[in-house]
Amino acid sequence: MEMTRMKVDILGLAEVRWKGADMITSDGYKMVFSGGNLHERGVGIMLTPNIAKSLKGFWPVSDRIIVTTLSSKPFDTNIIQVYAPTTDHDDTEVETFYEELDKTLQQLKSTNIKIIMGDLNAKSCSPCSMKRPSAVCTMTQCIYRDPHVQCFPVRYSSPHKSHENKQQTKAQRA
Repeated sequence: MEMTRMKVDILGLAEVRWKGADMITSDGYKMVFSGGNLHERGVGIMLTPNIAKSLKGFWPVSDRIIVTTLSSKPFDTNIIQVYAPTTDHDDTEVETFYEELDKTLQQLKSTNIKIIMGDLNAKSCSPCSMKRPSAVCTMTQCIYRDPHVQCFPVRYSSPHKSHENKQQTKAQRA
């Protein structure tokens, strides 16, 4: 399997496009997924047989968010796989997604280690204008609009210039 060859123990999947939510086991590998009523969107997490042994459970939040809990020491670990809407979507849909993610994080046990991974469809930030000397600019702070850090988006171009993020506001796209 490709996961073994690449030495990946936990693989996050976006755009699974499967209906419903379930767990599938094959050759010891486990995959949990969460989809909607249509063959659109969908997220999943695949675990190697060794990591799958520590799976305590999973929570299909929506077709854009799934959470797994892994038994680990000293604290359990929550893996949150997300597939955020792009900025081309309606502002309400984007805000609803981040509110749902925020609510999900608040419902998880506070002592658990939390790892958010997936397709955040976000812009990178740099440099930062810091209001606190100890603040560090991270993608999460940009996404959650941390009131203590102001991040400025930068232009991104893929190595062969085939993909670029275009820094446009909704008004510019209209």
